[in-house]
Amino acid sequence: MSLVIRNAESDDLNGLTELMYEYIVGFYKQPRPATEKIHNLIHTLLE
Repeated sequence: MSLVIRNAESDDLNGLTELMYEYIVGFYKQPRPATEKIHNLIHTLLE
């Protein structure tokens, strides 16, 4: 069995958004931020 790790891309936006919500709401127990704010953060991180 092999594992391939690749860099995140803009096509991964939906999956990354859900992952961020899991961390923010699930792990950190913080309120769910607006989707636009999460998308802006992800776009900044992908630059």
